[in-house]
Amino acid sequence: MKVRFDRELLEAAYLAAGPSDDPDRDDLYEIRNDRERDEAFGAHHARWFRKAGFEAALLGAFAEWPRIGASCEEAVLRRVRNPADEFAELFRDPEGLARVGVGLRASRLTDGSFLPFLRHEFCHLDDMFDPAFGYPSEIPRDASPSGQIRRERYRLLWDLRVDARLSRRFPECPNFARALEQHRRDFDRAFSFMEASEREALYLQASGDPPPTHARLWEVAGDPRHLRERAFGEAPGAACPLCGFSTFHWAALDLREAVAPAVQSEFPNWRPEHGCCARCAEVYEAMRTAAIPATVLLPARG
Repeated sequence: MKVRFDRELLEAAYLAAGPSDDPDRDDLYEIRNDRERDEAFGAHHARWFRKAGFEAALLGAFAEWPRIGASCEEAVLRRVRNPADEFAELFRDPEGLARVGVGLRASRLTDGSFLPFLRHEFCHLDDMFDPAFGYPSEIPRDASPSGQIRRERYRLLWDLRVDARLSRRFPECPNFARALEQHRRDFDRAFSFMEASEREALYLQASGDPPPTHARLWEVAGDPRHLRERAFGEAPGAACPLCGFSTFHWAALDLREAVAPAVQSEFPNWRPEHGCCARCAEVYEAMRTAAIPATVLLPARG
């Protein structure tokens, strides 16, 4: 796999960490031709980048994931300015050739944080090429509220899987242990409707070794309630399996059966015996013949 570095990234790294006094670079301003001068600056920054060890460090980050190198034609690293703009993405051209694009802040090179960042991103890419993970060529698009919730849960579960793998592979790096602590808090919020013992079992499975497959993560993200061996208990103050809020007013069985088709259009694995709060049942009852999803009217979880 060929790895290319964007000229803007090289220049930003030089300006952040290069020498304050560089006569050879100063001489380049004497070149009159704009194109030739730009090319000379680019070559100078590239030589410094290589001499400073940044090129070898980034190539080493790729070398940790040989499956990526064996599966991709090219990788391009370019500079981004904001943390929210950083990325590592897989692209395929019309001929099916795979390429990797990486957006990286130059400050990551100077403070050393590039390696944990790239390990996390490259582990995702490695999963995508791993037949055992089974990442599909296309994930179904669903613009409904329940579809959005599923994608958010899947993203959390996959991040949990990735950082658990990395914490085992690179125990000397504290970043992944810290990430797992945050994932645990996010996980407990996202699956708050499950009982503590069931939530713990699911967390251990998602972060365990061997790690779960894409199909398993997608199944759990879609509607984990059906994974239970028994129906939800309608205990006072328990969480409603639809909206996730605790309730003291459970819907009667006949009403749950009446709204089941409407509920299952957005929560396919829900069954009347799972229960739901009276408010959710009323909303789905009112919206059975409406054109918009009932989840639009359910209370936000915050």
